[in-house]
Amino acid sequence: MPTSLGPAEILVILVVALIVLGPKRLPEAGRQIGKALAEIRHWSSSVQGEIRDAFEAEPEQPEPQAPPVAAAPPSAAPPFAAPPSALHPGPEGDGAARELELPPEWATPPPETPPAGPSR
Repeated sequence: MPTSLGPAEILVILVVALIVLGPKRLPEAGRQIGKALAEIRHWSSSVQGEIRDAFEAEPEQPEPQAPPVAAAPPSAAPPFAAPPSALHPGPEGDGAARELELPPEWATPPPETPPAGPSR
């Protein structure tokens, strides 16, 4: 099936439109169709321009990364100490660090273990 309209097809469409709409309403219908096509072309060109601009935009420069922090010697902290983010100064203002209490809904349940028994 052809996808383009030739002169014969356009003439048939115009004759049918003249019969259906009549000579009084045909010019107004032509103007409305022309305005609609102009609006579609305007919309299409603006979308194409936005897409073209998005592809032509310079990529953002990556942020410079901080140099790696040297590891502390193993004797600097006890092996099972709480991380600094889990500690805060005490309410007495004495500078002593206390562990934060997390709300119960933040706690993760322990993993379920299958019941012990003979396996087959």
